[in-house]
Amino acid sequence: MNSETWTLRRSKRLQKGIISSTSENEFAGRVFRPETFPQITIAIFGLVSVLLAGNALREKGTPEFMPGSSRRSSFQAFFVFILAVVYVYALEWFGFHLTSPIFLAILIIFFGTRDWRFVAPVALLTPVVIERFFWFSFKVILPEGELFAGAS
Repeated sequence: MNSETWTLRRSKRLQKGIISSTSENEFAGRVFRPETFPQITIAIFGLVSVLLAGNALREKGTPEFMPGSSRRSSFQAFFVFILAVVYVYALEWFGFHLTSPIFLAILIIFFGTRDWRFVAPVALLTPVVIERFFWFSFKVILPEGELFAGAS
């Protein structure tokens, strides 16, 4: 018996055991809200981020393969974090279509690209592509904002 057949049989037995051990009534009434899985994902990302930051702070000395680890890179990381927090709160009020181009333009300019022939198309077209992707792929409407909720 090869290992592929053994694995297939084992997984079928496991599936039968799980399906037969849980009845349909056990899951009745357990409806997950739409924000449940994104919140779980955010919590996992936060935990991993804290672990990585703690590991980086514990290391002694500056690694040779990381040139440019200076106050500027720390400032950039801090600025992006603060801007992301402001972006998340602004989404609630102004919605995705108004907030995202501004957020992208600020980030692109902050990291050194000052050419408006590049900044404007990227900042304006990226949110449109993202919105269309989420709508056609998942049928998800991105935040419209409370200020514009009564306008439609």
